[in-house]
Amino acid sequence: MKKAPLLSLVVALAFGVLLGWIAKPTPSTENVEPSAPIVSPEQSAQAPISSNTETLVSGTTDIDRLFEDLGSNDLAALAREASQSSNALESEALLRVLISEWSKTDPLAALQFSMGLGRNDLMQVALKEMGAERSSEAFDWLENNIVDPSLKGYLIMSVYQGMAQSSPIAAMELAETLPPGIDRDSVMHVVIDEWAKQDVAQVFDWLESADLGSGLQEFYRGAMNRYIQETPQLASDLIADMTACPMKTEFASLAARALANTSPDKALEWASSLDHEAGQGALASILVAWSDGSSPQRTLDFLATREESDRVGRDTASAVFTSLANNHPDLLMGQVNDLSYNEQLLATEKLAVVIGVTDPGKLDVWMSTLSAGEMRDVAIQYSLPNYIGRDAKQAFELSESIQNLDLRVRMIERVMQDWSSWDYPSAQQALMSSSFVTDRDKTALLSRVSQDLQVNDILLP
Repeated sequence: MKKAPLLSLVVALAFGVLLGWIAKPTPSTENVEPSAPIVSPEQSAQAPISSNTETLVSGTTDIDRLFEDLGSNDLAALAREASQSSNALESEALLRVLISEWSKTDPLAALQFSMGLGRNDLMQVALKEMGAERSSEAFDWLENNIVDPSLKGYLIMSVYQGMAQSSPIAAMELAETLPPGIDRDSVMHVVIDEWAKQDVAQVFDWLESADLGSGLQEFYRGAMNRYIQETPQLASDLIADMTACPMKTEFASLAARALANTSPDKALEWASSLDHEAGQGALASILVAWSDGSSPQRTLDFLATREESDRVGRDTASAVFTSLANNHPDLLMGQVNDLSYNEQLLATEKLAVVIGVTDPGKLDVWMSTLSAGEMRDVAIQYSLPNYIGRDAKQAFELSESIQNLDLRVRMIERVMQDWSSWDYPSAQQALMSSSFVTDRDKTALLSRVSQDLQVNDILLP
């Protein structure tokens, strides 16, 4: 075998695969509870292949074709070489692919290798592959090699995940024989998720006849979440027929987000047909999806054309403006005056909080364009922590310019509390020189600040 060229090819392919893991990284397996969800390596393998390998593995070629001429010894050698790579990113990408392929030819060796590295996540990959065809051996290996019950409960879900991919009904029948409790529920959730990817109708039929007691709701939730992901239009029809309840609101929000970018007008029409709570949840998801994605203008147009009696709720507006401030701050700043007055204040609050952190220079420019009044007061109030950290004197001057007297005194005190902790003389001088604070308020402020700064006299022997 020509190791170097093949390893280079695997490296290139693995980095293409890794793009999927970077976009949706596999959670760390340290201190993971047994009920934690498992990320399938096959899901990651659907990521676009690096352009460096497109000419080598184009058309219908898949990862398996790369390894079809390699035996277990070859894969073992590649895995050892990958584990010793000085490039951590390269090592991570390679090992996941190699352990998955090695497990198809010699799963026990792949497991022992992964265990030797102390990598529970790689053991997951191997056990999942083993579970698909040799589940009995996988269960025996766990019983004989894993002592920690928490780790065993965590890894056993990988075996059931592999079983469910090849034979979901058999996997569920076996899961139902486990002792009742959180471990069995976790395993059944994994099986349901894999089963629902293949035939969600079968899962619903099983749920209808299974004796699950109080656990039915959670299993139903898992099946519905998958149903919404796979077929949002069909799921939305089912959700619309549900009786009003918190679960309906939850599902409506998920379905609406799935529909928002593919069928925006239908999504709005569907949301308006639901009961109030579910409709509000769906509407919030639609607007946030637009704001997060490529349709922020549609969000602002929608808000600007709502009648006063038909405004979205504060929670919805807050989520929307937070998203817009993060993703499209210039657009929001340019159109904030088109919103209702209360929405203007809320949008101003979110802009001040977000761009104060993400782009302080933009915050300064924007602040200079605001006229004296309530909107500017709100902008100062919510951006003040950022200014205090950057320039306490500027923060003090901004707080002095607040029009609302009560808010002005509170914000000046806030600046004084922080500023005094590292430069009391300068803070005191600024306060005493201020023409925007009454003598009575100055005395009271200094008294409170001084009390906070008092240090106990601690005597040491």
